[in-house]
Amino acid sequence: MLREWGPACHTDPMDREIRESRRLGNRLRTAVLLKRAGRHADALDDFEDLWRAGGESAEAAGEHLLETLLELEPPQRLAQAARLEDLAREGLEGADSLWRAWFPAASNIVGGSPGSLALRRFLYEHAGGEQPVLLYGEVGTGHSLSARTLHALSGRERLHEVYAPGSRRRLQGELDEVTPGSTVYLSYASEVERWQDEIPPLLAARGARLVIGMNVVVPPPLSLDGERVPALELVALRERLEDLPALVRELLCRAGAAEAAETLPQRVLEDLARHDWPGNVRELANHVARAVRRASTPEEVASHLVEDMYGLPGAVG
Repeated sequence: MLREWGPACHTDPMDREIRESRRLGNRLRTAVLLKRAGRHADALDDFEDLWRAGGESAEAAGEHLLETLLELEPPQRLAQAARLEDLAREGLEGADSLWRAWFPAASNIVGGSPGSLALRRFLYEHAGGEQPVLLYGEVGTGHSLSARTLHALSGRERLHEVYAPGSRRRLQGELDEVTPGSTVYLSYASEVERWQDEIPPLLAARGARLVIGMNVVVPPPLSLDGERVPALELVALRERLEDLPALVRELLCRAGAAEAAETLPQRVLEDLARHDWPGNVRELANHVARAVRRASTPEEVASHLVEDMYGLPGAVG
């Protein structure tokens, strides 16, 4: 029988009871005590281990796991985003709806490939920080979408998207409009000389967070204020084709062709996977949108997705 210490009551007697419960090997009871003591991270670890292990305690551990997540205050939730996504993917009841409710922007990163999972984890890890981050990769791999998702997860009020190339005067004018506490996404940064000497100090003075986009496969070593900038490569679509079915269906829905997404034949997806997609997700999105514009029925959408592909650059077949 658990003693009633009350919520988040961390006392010496409770510490002793936690130690005794551990000594006796009662992990479920220990996790419940940790939760009551306000040690949510430790409790979540124990509940998750028990749920994954299966056995007679698994169902109760899963219920406690979700309850403990629900007790987290908003500032604590981001640190558990990756855990919650994993639990949702592995079938914990209620986890998927909670993940979508807490982190709706994260579902914009479509797919379950290693590259997509790594991107979402990178965004979870760095969204709450202050330091600049670098997103690099081939054109069309989702620099802007990733920057917007990072901003949405951060809770900052405003996102300024600044196109770096062009006249210095225009760039300076855009930077002058940056508001304190905002996020600034600097796109095509690799095409601007000496930007790292001028822009980061200006934004830091205003309390703005810098997200850097580079359309390069191998970025230059990037350090600001003597610290290496956290960086992630956005994976080319041809290297994560397992995401293609989910991407195509999502793009069809966004283009207003939900019925076509639901009825899309498997052979169409197989044909689409034979293309190299040198323009990456941007090329795929344009291809899907064009097929929807040219079609009047779901069947015609499917036909155009295949037939129109043979006019695209890149290898087919």
